[in-house]
Amino acid sequence: MVQPEIKPGVSVLICTYNGSQRLHQTLNAFKDQINTENIHWEVLLIDNASTDNTSEVAEKLLKDSNITYTLLHEPRPGKTNAIESGFGKAQYEYVCIVDDDNWVCRDYVYKVFHVMFNHPDVAVCGAKGEGVFEEDPPSWFKYIETAYGIGPQGKGDGYLGPSRDCLYGASSVIRKTYWEELKKAGFKFNLSGRKGESLSSGEDNELCQAMVLRGHKLWYSPSITFKHYMPASRINLPYLIRLMKAFGRYDVIAYQYRIYENRYNYIKRLVLSTYFLHIMYYVYRLIRSIPLKSLLFFQKDRYDKKIMHFIRTRSYLIELLHSRKKIKEIRTNIQKLRKC
Repeated sequence: MVQPEIKPGVSVLICTYNGSQRLHQTLNAFKDQINTENIHWEVLLIDNASTDNTSEVAEKLLKDSNITYTLLHEPRPGKTNAIESGFGKAQYEYVCIVDDDNWVCRDYVYKVFHVMFNHPDVAVCGAKGEGVFEEDPPSWFKYIETAYGIGPQGKGDGYLGPSRDCLYGASSVIRKTYWEELKKAGFKFNLSGRKGESLSSGEDNELCQAMVLRGHKLWYSPSITFKHYMPASRINLPYLIRLMKAFGRYDVIAYQYRIYENRYNYIKRLVLSTYFLHIMYYVYRLIRSIPLKSLLFFQKDRYDKKIMHFIRTRSYLIELLHSRKKIKEIRTNIQKLRKC
């Protein structure tokens, strides 16, 4: 059966869990889009197993606008489930993944369309996030803002270099043709994305890495901007520690892709692809990363880069120790994605 050609246009997926208090400004940003007269576009709002009145709030806000929209319900928790559901219903070629705390610029749809239309080899395009804070952030935040999807991802418009294989998921754009090609090749997320209040993460990076493995390009466009709302509950050290632990767990998956991207020399590839050697290598890295001086003078309210690195490395090693069988399955699936 011949698949119908995907129409040029923009499909915006807004994945939300208990987002009734956050959706107003997110959706208002799409009510005010400019220069879209000649662009086909739509909003698909995916209620991802919410337990509040998210769907009712979203329905009212969207009905009161002139936006073409679809309201979807995804009962399986996990952002990746919401993304899969959204892609299945998206009508258009350029699919945007917008979080319910992202407030996109007024010409977001226009810029997304033209960047993707003018660069048909681009699989994923990243945007520039700017933090909007409920309370003034602590002084340490500027050192770690990229962990929150804030700040530049490059020097200017252009393809990512060979040393970069991922982009922020927030307000990014994915070409649906390449997504469908990836799925046919056997791609499936090994990371669930956010589940309720859980900080599981990395699904956006995994998708980018899978696209790179297939030979597709990543593009960063700082002219595509969005504001990323930061509640006070997220800008504190206990939350950051939880985030570092989640990143450590994700890193285990990331390394599996990088082995097959030929990013490393033969020796490092051998070490990372041999389970026992991989364990020994990370035990060594963990010991080397122990911040003795920082721990001796540890202060609960003071950010310390070395401690954060140690927490992330320790989380990586713990995940590695618990994932031997899972890693074998992941490698088998990743090898299938490589183009012959």
